[in-house]
Amino acid sequence: MGISDFLMADPERDIKTTIWDSEEELREKADVHRSRLKKYGCSKMNGKMLYLGPKGGVFRYTSKGKRRYV
Repeated sequence: MGISDFLMADPERDIKTTIWDSEEELREKADVHRSRLKKYGCSKMNGKMLYLGPKGGVFRYTSKGKRRYV
């Protein structure tokens, strides 16, 4: 099981990016993130849970429960 398969299995598993990631690693992580959004409707990246909106936008919830599109 590769890292992509490991991360794809659970949208709540955090995908962490760092300044030391190579361009290839960043692309792979971004692809996994987009795939999880499409498959599950949510994906956690760099400690923040992001959601796919009804019209395709990506948002997160604020502390007050409001949607904040990113």
